[in-house]
Amino acid sequence: MASGPPDYKLRSGWNALLPPREPQPSLAGNREADVVVVGAGFTGLACARRWHELAPQSRIVVIDSSEIGEGNPGRNSGFLLEIALADDADAQSTARMEACNRLTREAMQAIVAIARSANATVDLQPAGTYRAAAGPAGLTALQKYETFLQTAGLPHRRLDRAALGEELGTEFYCAGLYSPDCYLGQPAALIRAIADDLPTPIVVFENTPALTIQRNAGSWEVQSPGGELRCGRLVLANNAFARQLGVARSRLASVYTYAGLTDVLSDEQLASLGSVANWGLLPTHRLGSTLRRTA
Repeated sequence: MASGPPDYKLRSGWNALLPPREPQPSLAGNREADVVVVGAGFTGLACARRWHELAPQSRIVVIDSSEIGEGNPGRNSGFLLEIALADDADAQSTARMEACNRLTREAMQAIVAIARSANATVDLQPAGTYRAAAGPAGLTALQKYETFLQTAGLPHRRLDRAALGEELGTEFYCAGLYSPDCYLGQPAALIRAIADDLPTPIVVFENTPALTIQRNAGSWEVQSPGGELRCGRLVLANNAFARQLGVARSRLASVYTYAGLTDVLSDEQLASLGSVANWGLLPTHRLGSTLRRTA
């Protein structure tokens, strides 16, 4: 279990591929705000943006214990799914899932608009996603996912081992599905673009961990190494690390996953790969491995 704010021993691989950026300053001294958001990830930045849209007069402050792109938003696989996962659906929930899918698509289009307007080029493409099975457990899960796609009327196509080999360059998997409802992106570049696109009144402090939070005289007090924030509304968007602040201790756990980034492939290696140059593959089994081939 984590014992405090995240302490990354190595830089995010995605972030390391990008040009260096100058982080926003850390909090120094005491400050008043109407809203403080802890966590400058996708959730925290979206919350700050939406709050500003609904109440533009509010003083909004976002703090992060690390830097933009170094936390979870810059350390994930870069799949931005526009539809729900099969494990979230059942025969009685089709209407709910359709509503959820509509909301997700709307959110995705807002993200795409930000990426397209960014000063720097953001690698974000509607490449779709593959799901593939290597054994019996995966095949069972694959069938469940195909049933979900069929019930929801969502486009997809099934691939056998040979078709997967033709497109992905490997015949390791015995069967798979392709769904077009997914964007593949460079996650660190994307979260940078979202942070840069925040409305000017929103203030972001990086390298500013929340050490403690407490309620005092009707306000929240957030203590950091360099000072204190006092606010009327507090939003915790720091995922499982909220547990270290005394919130939902019995309900949150930190789960760690690991990824590797290969060196750039040689022309000879590329020649042996499949016909699709930009693809992402999600395992049908929850404990399987996620794979991507990127530019």
